[in-house]
Amino acid sequence: MNRTGEALRWIDSKDQLHALFSESSTQVLLLKHSTQCPISARALRQLNSVAPALEDVECWALDLLRHRDWSNWIAEHSGVVHESPQLLYLHNGICRSSLSHFEIETVRIAQLLERPSEVRP
Repeated sequence: MNRTGEALRWIDSKDQLHALFSESSTQVLLLKHSTQCPISARALRQLNSVAPALEDVECWALDLLRHRDWSNWIAEHSGVVHESPQLLYLHNGICRSSLSHFEIETVRIAQLLERPSEVRP
């Protein structure tokens, strides 16, 4: 659960987005989510199911249909080619690993947090 007590928050400003990529000790899961895609809806449910139990990890989602240009910025700054849905694990402002499409499931999210180097960047 994040600092504000919410399990998942939606990015609604570029300042929020830039802060996630800042040099901090914060661990972040960032879901790039298409609100019209059933695979993305499944990924969102998977993240929502684990987010409340994550004490030291902030969980964020980005609506790709509203903010496609922000998704391009994420790809540039993370070094990870855009996919949708896509879950990025950020630590100290750096993308350590990612999951996409049907890889985004509760077991794989746990693995990503426990052993990020074993999940593709």
